[in-house]
Amino acid sequence: MAHALSQAAGHSFSRQPARDIEVQQAQSDEDKSKPQLLRSVAPSRAGKKPITGFFEPEVSRQIKKAAIESDKTMQELLQEALNDLFRKYDLPPIA
Repeated sequence: MAHALSQAAGHSFSRQPARDIEVQQAQSDEDKSKPQLLRSVAPSRAGKKPITGFFEPEVSRQIKKAAIESDKTMQELLQEALNDLFRKYDLPPIA
């Protein structure tokens, strides 16, 4: 619905909605009545989980500024920060 409203408003830059894909797999008889749905996922996000938090707006502005000044993405800066945190607690840097 959001996509339809966006198109109606003339927004040509709107992202295409994720589509559910029905998958038919070899299933036991009782599971055959329940189709499985898969969400389309960007290859770079496959097998990964989002980690979120709520911060003051200034934190968002500051990390964006740091990203621009260091010519890195926010993802790269957060990865660096998480690896530093893991090292501080004697954990392997796996981010």
